Amino acid sequence: MIAEGFEKSTQAGTVVRAWNILLLGVLSDSADTHIRVLLPQLNAFTPAYYKCLGTYVLEGTTPSESAVADVEHAFIALKLWLLLAQMPLANPTRESPSVKVIWNELWPPFEALVNLFKADSVPEDLLPLATTIWASVANLFLFVLQSRSPVGLDTVPYVVMLNRLRDSGRRNSALSKLSRALDGELLPELLPSAVIAQAKQDVENAEKLRVFESVQRPVERKRDTRIPT
Repeated sequence: MIAEGFEKSTQAGTVVRAWNILLLGVLSDSADTHIRVLLPQLNAFTPAYYKCLGTYVLEGTTPSESAVADVEHAFIALKLWLLLAQMPLANPTRESPSVKVIWNELWPPFEALVNLFKADSVPEDLLPLATTIWASVANLFLFVLQSRSPVGLDTVPYVVMLNRLRDSGRRNSALSKLSRALDGELLPELLPSAVIAQAKQDVENAEKLRVFESVQRPVERKRDTRIPT
């Protein structure tokens, strides 16, 4: 699935953005009917998600104008799918994937990006994209821990990666907060309503960023900056 999904597509980012709007609409509805309908559609979402992030994993690929916004939307999507699976359902169906199934399906592309954009070897031209990836991963694990997700019960497989981010010398609020959590600080529980409100703001910010990048990046792309391998 991963190998098939890592294909370059100029439309994948648009599809992921559309899914985010749909996910937010369903999560904002007080009834759980639409959640039961949407959860089994994970397999319909994953091809666009994998293509969206896979574009930046392909060897020698030049980041598109929407690169940072694409990563932002992919992060939002992963968080919303996890939240969707954590919402209590009156009558869950057998077809509904669990939180861990969703994590195992959607986390690998992000892990590949983190491994590609190592904190100590990123060219200056790619630093905005790399910084977005690092911050997204930090925020993702903060969400996992604060939402009391089942994924957060076993962070051992990710300790090396998270410690590498923490010790990279890069500093932003998400990385600083994650660093304290890794040192044993108990984070307050994050309610679904707060996650949804933040996701709505994140979508708005990502769209503003996409518009800004579409204006700024064409000039910069003349230098043909490519992702290091």
